[in-house]
Parts: sequence; C-alpha cells; structure tokens
Amino acid sequence: MTRFMVNDENIFHNANIYMNPQILRDALIGGIFVGIFSYFASIYDSHPSYLNITAYLWGVPLTYFFLVYITWQKNRDAMFSFTRHAIVGTALTLLVMLITLYMTKQSLSTIVAVNIALLVLFIAVYFYFELYKL
Repeated sequence: MTRFMVNDENIFHNANIYMNPQILRDALIGGIFVGIFSYFASIYDSHPSYLNITAYLWGVPLTYFFLVYITWQKNRDAMFSFTRHAIVGTALTLLVMLITLYMTKQSLSTIVAVNIALLVLFIAVYFYFELYKL
C-alpha cells in the first residue's frame, strides 16, 4: 500500500495547496492556534491557568467550530460526514483521557507508551476496516 492513498488515489492529487489561498489561510489560523498552545505550555510554571484555559477551549466546541466552518465551505454533506467521524474520534479521545487519568501513578514513559499504542491501534483499525467510507 502506497503512502497517502485512499481508494487507489493519492489524497494530495489535485489538492493544489500551493496556490489555494483558502487552504493557506486556514493553515495559518491553525498554526496560530498551535503556536498559542505551545506558548501557554512553555509558561505553565509561572501561569498554570493559561494552559488550563487552553485545554478547556480545546475541549469545548471552539476547535470543532473552526473545523466545521472549513468543511461547511465545501457543502453540507461534507460537514455532516466530518461531524460523524469527529464523534467517533472524540469518543476515543475521551476514552484515552480517562485511561491516562487512571494511570497517574505510572511513569511518564509508561503513560506516553500506552497513549501511543492506543493511537496506533485506533488509527490502524480505522484504516484497516475502511471506516472512513462510512
């Protein structure tokens, strides 16, 4: 199986990401969000509430709203399809978060290893069973 292939078609085929201002704008906004998160994580020792606020804003539909806005620009079906798959991903994320909280007495390397193992498992199942087609 070739990298970045879905239905024997390269997922970047005709993406035209270098010349599409909408994609570049969305990537810039997403990059700003990630940069803000990184900054708040770096100042956690002196201002822990900033990272807590960031976690809360990630958990509430703020990020979801941004992604729905992007998919809605394509069409209504794209937004609903995105939302169905986001529900599954969010449910699995919640499960991993609960497992992580349960493991608080474990070492950081154990917690990271379990999180990575679950990530790989969930992604493998999603693509192996072609759940993206649903």
